[in-house]
Amino acid sequence: MSDLSKLLSKRIDKAIFDYNMIRDGERVLLGISGGKDSLSLAYHLARKQPHFPRRFELTAAHVRTRFSNPATLEQVAALCAEWNLPLVEIPVDLERRIQP
Repeated sequence: MSDLSKLLSKRIDKAIFDYNMIRDGERVLLGISGGKDSLSLAYHLARKQPHFPRRFELTAAHVRTRFSNPATLEQVAALCAEWNLPLVEIPVDLERRIQP
C-alpha cells in the first residue's frame, strides 16, 4: 500500500470514529459517480469491511441519467465486482424532474 493510500485510510478511520459515521450493524449506501473521490472511498471502505471493528454492510449506488457515460458505468461496475462491493443502478429521468 502506498504512503498516500495509508494516509487516506487513516483519515477515513479518523472521520468514522471521531464523528461516529458508521455504527455497529449499520447498512451504508455509498453514492458512487466514477470520480476519484467516490471511488477512493468505495475502495477503502470495501477493504476495511471484513476486519473493521464495527460490523457494517456496504452497497454502492450509481444514479444513471441519459447524460451518464456508459463506459464509466462499466468501469465502476467492474471495480465494484473486483472489490466484492454490491452495486445498485438507480435510473433517473431528469427531463421529467426538471422544471422550466
